[in-house]
Amino acid sequence: MNDTNAQPASSAIALEQEALTVRNEMAAVKIDSQETYDLAVAKLGEGNAFLKRAAEFFDGPINDAHQLHKRLLKQKKDVCGPVEDTQNRIKAALLAWNREQERIRRQEQHRLEEEAR
Repeated sequence: MNDTNAQPASSAIALEQEALTVRNEMAAVKIDSQETYDLAVAKLGEGNAFLKRAAEFFDGPINDAHQLHKRLLKQKKDVCGPVEDTQNRIKAALLAWNREQERIRRQEQHRLEEEAR
């Protein structure tokens, strides 16, 4: 993750506190007149401004984390993929060997049954 986009914990706490304040102020508005209607519109604007600030705060680190996640998944695939491919080839070979042994067993059983008649 790019440390230039790392956000201090104190900023996150301040943002959480601001979110509570903005939400509580918006929730407290009861529209029953033109004045409270206008207040509600203003509070919506404040909510939108808060959401924009919150997005600016979180989006950089979220993107960095996402990019890191994708790089790590690719590295894991690059490292583990060849081993998994080889395991799958061995499993297929084991299955083929078991099937051949079963075919041989059935063939021998059939031969012995024919002999017994």
